[in-house]
Amino acid sequence: MRLALPLALLAVAGPSLAYPSADKHVEGDCPFAKARRQVNMPRATTFDPVRQKIDVSGVHAFKPPKTGDLRGPCPGLNALANHGYLPHNGLVTLADAALASNQVFGMGADIATSLATLGVLLTGNPLTFQFSIGGAPSGAVLPPLLSTPQGLSGSHNKYEEDASPGRGDYYLHNGDASSLELHQNPSDYNLDVLIQHRKQTIAYSTQNNPHFFRGPVTGILLSNGAHTFIPALMSNHSAQAPNGVLPRNVLKSFFAVEGEGNNLTYKVGYERIPENWFRRPIDYGFVNLNLDIVKMATVVPEALSVGGNTGKVNTFTGLDLSNLTGGIYNVQTLLEGNNLVFLLEQAIPDIAKGLLSDITSILNLVTSNLLPQLSTLGCASMKGYDSAALKQFPGTQDGGWL
Repeated sequence: MRLALPLALLAVAGPSLAYPSADKHVEGDCPFAKARRQVNMPRATTFDPVRQKIDVSGVHAFKPPKTGDLRGPCPGLNALANHGYLPHNGLVTLADAALASNQVFGMGADIATSLATLGVLLTGNPLTFQFSIGGAPSGAVLPPLLSTPQGLSGSHNKYEEDASPGRGDYYLHNGDASSLELHQNPSDYNLDVLIQHRKQTIAYSTQNNPHFFRGPVTGILLSNGAHTFIPALMSNHSAQAPNGVLPRNVLKSFFAVEGEGNNLTYKVGYERIPENWFRRPIDYGFVNLNLDIVKMATVVPEALSVGGNTGKVNTFTGLDLSNLTGGIYNVQTLLEGNNLVFLLEQAIPDIAKGLLSDITSILNLVTSNLLPQLSTLGCASMKGYDSAALKQFPGTQDGGWL
């Protein structure tokens, strides 16, 4: 079974993978080392127990999902719904998701709004600005939708991807990528631990999943981001640890894992915010995310690879990112400045065009919600985003991406 949650990672050693130029990415000549030093992130120096404590009493007391309530692969959204920070039925609006993610977890408004927009665009209904945090909601299919919105549980290769922090690969689980894979270790779970876990998840999928696929947005930004979000947004803070610590019991609570020792079980949909949990003091925005993925890339350069296995295990074939982005970005320049975020802006219309009959609906969502979050960052304009080369990978057919 793949090493996964509670994300215990010991020594990592194994055969090299067929990722382009991975053997060249050592500390001395790593192309991301300079980018890693570009931003000096603020560190918390004070702790405000009143402002940072998250209420889990009264209207925000934990209430497990009942029959018909929607829960899915995102532990944070599940926990927000279980505590009444989001509608308990799991059908949420863009504004609901963005606001709750910011207020409770300290996710920056830029990331929270962008991810909620993707939730609507790729898994929900752009007419109502709603999406399901779980499976497909009930209701008729109306234009401009081409099919029933599948929610986050049906978002494989659109929002959720292979080699996730704690969910099994789509192809290996008969289409159910929400299966939580467990492993145990008593360590605390900081970014360094998650970076090593990132290395293991990619290696496992390459070696075991013939349909393993990493897209330019889902792989580089969303899947890598899911790994960094765990220590960044779930750590508990205190006067003694103003920058946060993520112990095993807190991680288990957020991921609905029960039991001790080897007797661990995942209670589906029961994610909860722990008692006496204090959120981060400074919001975690795109600049933070960019820097954390840069740090990840210095250790795990394959985290920036785009491509997939070609129908057999250990056949990972990488694609040149510059060919996908009209020559604007390559693996060396992707993490300079804020280029990582700009790739998201350019690629989304292409990814979503198979979901909506009216491209205007896509562009309106991007213009109204994504662009304001990116406008202050300064963006290199791409001539186009060409996903045609991705069709050679069988994994792109899983979940109906292409």
